[in-house]
Amino acid sequence: MPCVPVAVFASLLMGWAMTEPEHAEAAHGLVGVLATVFTAVWVRAVFRAASSLLRRPVEQPACTVGLLRPRVRLSQALLDTLDPDAIEAARAHEEAHARHYDPLRLWLGQLVTDLQWPAAAPRERLRAWQRTLELARDEEARRHGVRGDDLAAAIVAAARLGASMCASSAALMGNGSRLRERIRRALAPLTSPPAKDSGRVHRAIALLVMCVGAAVAGLHLGESMMRAILR
Repeated sequence: MPCVPVAVFASLLMGWAMTEPEHAEAAHGLVGVLATVFTAVWVRAVFRAASSLLRRPVEQPACTVGLLRPRVRLSQALLDTLDPDAIEAARAHEEAHARHYDPLRLWLGQLVTDLQWPAAAPRERLRAWQRTLELARDEEARRHGVRGDDLAAAIVAAARLGASMCASSAALMGNGSRLRERIRRALAPLTSPPAKDSGRVHRAIALLVMCVGAAVAGLHLGESMMRAILR
């Protein structure tokens, strides 16, 4: 949702650019300032996204890496710590991350968050989503037959071995209150699966319609609108 205004405004500018005459004209000073700020935010976001891909992943007890071909990794230290059932629980959790391409989703989430810099609310939303994602994968692993106590043992062992998460990997992790919440939910009775979000397609269609409408408005009204804004 935070990206909707940006997408609509970008569509408006694209429509305006398609009808803008080729001859040079003087630009308002405000345009240069806004363009500089916009470019700086994008350069920062793209640099951070690229550097996260080039940076060697931090060694983690259990994680899923790879954007397009996610792979599950369990460290030897974790394998030596857990019994076979707990190992399968950890693997099931990470395989749930791989099935949903969570490394790619987390990487894109970090990119979108950086594009909203320096606002603090997007960072809070990203952290909340990461916590929710871990709980959802715990639930999915249990629905595939993993016992809650085995999953709890894997979570505790991973936390003790210093598990963490980076923008381009999904990892079995937890600490402090989050760790206690995950353990509590892992040991609680399994609830019925959540209903599928049927409104996702409708929201995507609505966004497409808004962008197309903004582009058409830019084609026909862009020049007068921009002159009114920059006057």
